[in-house]
Amino acid sequence: MKLIRTAVATAVALGMTGSVLADEVTVTPYGKINVTYQMTDDGSLDGSEVKSNASRFGLKGKAKLSDTLKAIYTLEWEVDPVDKANSSDDHIKARNQIVGLAGNFGEFIVGRHDSPLKKAQGKVDLFNDLEGDIKNLFAGEVRASNFAQYTSPKFAGGFKVKVASMTPSKGAAETDENDFGSASSFSLEYANDSWFFALAQDSDVSGVDTKTTRFTTQYKVGDFTLGAIYNEHDNGSIDEEGVLVSVAYKTGDHTLKFQTGESDELAIDKEMTSLGWDYKLGKQTKMFAFYTTAEDASGTDNSWFGLGLEQKF
Repeated sequence: MKLIRTAVATAVALGMTGSVLADEVTVTPYGKINVTYQMTDDGSLDGSEVKSNASRFGLKGKAKLSDTLKAIYTLEWEVDPVDKANSSDDHIKARNQIVGLAGNFGEFIVGRHDSPLKKAQGKVDLFNDLEGDIKNLFAGEVRASNFAQYTSPKFAGGFKVKVASMTPSKGAAETDENDFGSASSFSLEYANDSWFFALAQDSDVSGVDTKTTRFTTQYKVGDFTLGAIYNEHDNGSIDEEGVLVSVAYKTGDHTLKFQTGESDELAIDKEMTSLGWDYKLGKQTKMFAFYTTAEDASGTDNSWFGLGLEQKF
């Protein structure tokens, strides 16, 4: 832990003096703290709690190698400012951490990163990192290890392709037989000022002999943003599917949000609905409130109500 803190502090210091050391290299610290006070009724807790929602910090940057080529990198960690500090590493977890090259050919990265299918959700999930997150409804939300990805430049007016190879994820563990290259993920995305479309598929990413397919669309019209995701997961024996729709309405500094979905992928006949309100206090500061309910065929009936504050930097 002391070594991690020392390395991060040194990197931040270098980032602040990067223009002095080398004009061709940039280092940018970034992150956010997102904390809620919430009432939770989910079987493990029936009461109030203060919770961090994927608060994080990281470093990203680039180094100019030529007029058409640059090196890029990201090192990001999740932190838990609410959790009691102790001798374990539970309150610091690795997130996306990559190094790569970018140029006219596109971008190539290696490391640990969200799969193309996971990124194909776009911004349709209005309750990302909260209890209403689609990771609690759909399969395919994988941050893969031993990861290599090629991203094409945009072509044909807004299309982009991502192709990745990685080690399969099987629960929280990876086994020796799950070698790099035996899992793959790809996506085809299109975006303009009004529309976003994505079609993606994972093969063996969520586990051996699994396949996940996702179609995402989002449309902005006036003050409204409408989105939908269709997800299909083959777990090796049966096909399961799910759908989700979301609506956001922005007026001034306020955003009202609604999201609902159902899926058989993580639990039979699971349904999840969320309502939310965001209030922008500043360019990088917002207050928010949310209410989420979830139930499935087993009779499980959970709910969460929270008030939160998010500060980006």
